[in-house]
Amino acid sequence: MVEPDPPAAPAQAAADPDLVMVEDAMGLCLGGHCEELLTRLESRLAADREVGAENPRSHVMTALHSLTGLARDALGDPSAARGFEAGVRSLPDPGSEACPPQIAALSVQVARRLLEGIAGPSDQDSGGRAGESADRARLAAFWLSWRLDASPGDQRTLELLDTAREALAESHAEAATASIWRHEYGAARAIVKRAVDAGELPSVRGDMLLELLGAAFRREIDQLTAGAIRGGNDESRAVTGLGQAEALLGTMPEGAIGATHRAAAAQRIWRGHSKLGFRRLRLGQLDDAADTLFHALAMREIGRRRQRQVRDALVRTLEGLGDQRAAAVSVLLAEGKQPAAAEEIARLELRVQRAREQGVSDEELEVASSKLEQLRRRLDESTTIR
Repeated sequence: MVEPDPPAAPAQAAADPDLVMVEDAMGLCLGGHCEELLTRLESRLAADREVGAENPRSHVMTALHSLTGLARDALGDPSAARGFEAGVRSLPDPGSEACPPQIAALSVQVARRLLEGIAGPSDQDSGGRAGESADRARLAAFWLSWRLDASPGDQRTLELLDTAREALAESHAEAATASIWRHEYGAARAIVKRAVDAGELPSVRGDMLLELLGAAFRREIDQLTAGAIRGGNDESRAVTGLGQAEALLGTMPEGAIGATHRAAAAQRIWRGHSKLGFRRLRLGQLDDAADTLFHALAMREIGRRRQRQVRDALVRTLEGLGDQRAAAVSVLLAEGKQPAAAEEIARLELRVQRAREQGVSDEELEVASSKLEQLRRRLDESTTIR
């Protein structure tokens, strides 16, 4: 185990009073004088807050905020996380401030304190400890990078910087994984994308997390559609699950999950609608069967060749509806209810027209169209006789 740097006496050589304040605050923090540190920095940080809502981006403010967070954490103050957040908001451009020797001498110890407080995976959650862990890792990297400005090539610092970066990547991975297990797929993808774009998560690991997201998404779609595909006594639950699956897919924009996973999810939903439509047709629930089959046929993710069975089932459904409407129209005309009979015929006409619009050919619709035309003639004849 590498021995920590020995504490150094406060330096007075730094010309900038703000840097002297940072040096003094580091000594107090590492020496355990946390209450004194907070008292000394209170007016300086209050003056900073009065400047505006956004923290000035500087080495000094990042250092002071992170030291304040460490002091509050040591005292068991739950507001410590706000200090780390403020430090991250103040992060400066790399190399914009030279690192005085005294700060460089103690920065590794500060970085270690930050990394030691990072929560383990089982203690993290997406909105709380995982965010604090990421902030701690970013700030540790800040202190180490600042030291490297003064001591480039220092092997111990470079190794610890790698540890900080790995901790930061791990915090992003934990937050994304937690969101995936809570079925918050959009949030998980956003975490991964931001982390990869910021260079805080290797793209290879980001791809692995997105693959995990896609697989979890497909499993949920499979569970939601299982009732519709298998069938059962409670059709209402199957219909509800199918609707939830489709709504879930609708929340995922193109590119949110891999193309393979998205295609598989869409095909599973289509299969659920198809199976449900086939069962309804077999049970003689023709209006419901038509609605479900139309829905399946409208899914553009499914190629025309795979839709052949759906089209055939829809054609048979429309032919059966033609027979049902014929019986209903006969009764209505016998009772002199021509307007009601006309409504029945119009409903069938709309379904036949919708089938044409969804690619069912006139040849396939020949029988259904013939039955529709017979109904129109019967209505015309009854109107003429009347």
